[in-house]
Amino acid sequence: MTRAAIDADSILKRLDELWRTLAAAEETELLRACAMTLLVFAEGPPNDAALAGSLAELMLAHPFRAIVIGRIQDGGRRLEAEVTARCSLAHGRRTRICCEQIEIGATALALSDLAPIVRGLTVADLPVVAWLRDAGALEQPCGELVSFADKLILDSTAEGNWQVMLRSARALLRQDAALADLAWTRLTPWRLALAEVFDDPDRAAKAGAIERIELQHAPPAPPLTAIYLAAWLRLRLPGAPAVTFAPVPSGEGLCAVRLYAPGSGLAFECGTELLSHFPGTSRLEYLLAEELSLMAPDPAFEAVLAASLG
Repeated sequence: MTRAAIDADSILKRLDELWRTLAAAEETELLRACAMTLLVFAEGPPNDAALAGSLAELMLAHPFRAIVIGRIQDGGRRLEAEVTARCSLAHGRRTRICCEQIEIGATALALSDLAPIVRGLTVADLPVVAWLRDAGALEQPCGELVSFADKLILDSTAEGNWQVMLRSARALLRQDAALADLAWTRLTPWRLALAEVFDDPDRAAKAGAIERIELQHAPPAPPLTAIYLAAWLRLRLPGAPAVTFAPVPSGEGLCAVRLYAPGSGLAFECGTELLSHFPGTSRLEYLLAEELSLMAPDPAFEAVLAASLG
């Protein structure tokens, strides 16, 4: 790991020095891989071990230059940076695939100095994806960094005022930039399971008879996943059925979805037991990998978000 001076040109020079050192020391072939810049806004300092583990797991399938921005608590106006390479052995080969990680720590007073540095560190002609672990990054001066991303990934699950968060995020992004919410990504197995229900021609024919959708959830208030899923179902089902939210004493988050079609013989429940057919899909790294695979805006999510925000 090499300590870098705090300007883009110096950091890039240190990266080049790092690669030369690695190439001289390695007995195997090194492949310097990059398909995007991943700009990460950490919740604390930039050298968080759990965050580093998540990035290392993602890099092999989605090679990127990671720029991790974190907070340091020292007073005054100060920036510090470190550069490193993370390498994984390619399956069945002696080649080590390596990606770059730049960690930048900033005091509160130095946050306004970051924009030109980060712009100079993004990889030319490749997309910039911002992963927002710190909701405070939507505020200025960090909001300027979010604004030049081609895609913004956030997680509004734990946000009490998620409407404000999502509206703020949308206002910062360019019109053609993509917005992703991991609260929506967590619903992929639910949506797949519900879509399979209507693969049956009999059930598909009765879809128009559905009058009510009930979403069961842990108390007290319905989680955002339930709100998103309700919006998605109402958009997909004919007649926009009524929606009710029902707290249940046991369980966590979204627990079950029930579709009622009186007189048609259709009463279907999709619960958490069905999600056992999709193991591992709730892991953070799986959710991020799914979003990194899609650079363009997701029309389904955009429609659900518009319906949920009202």
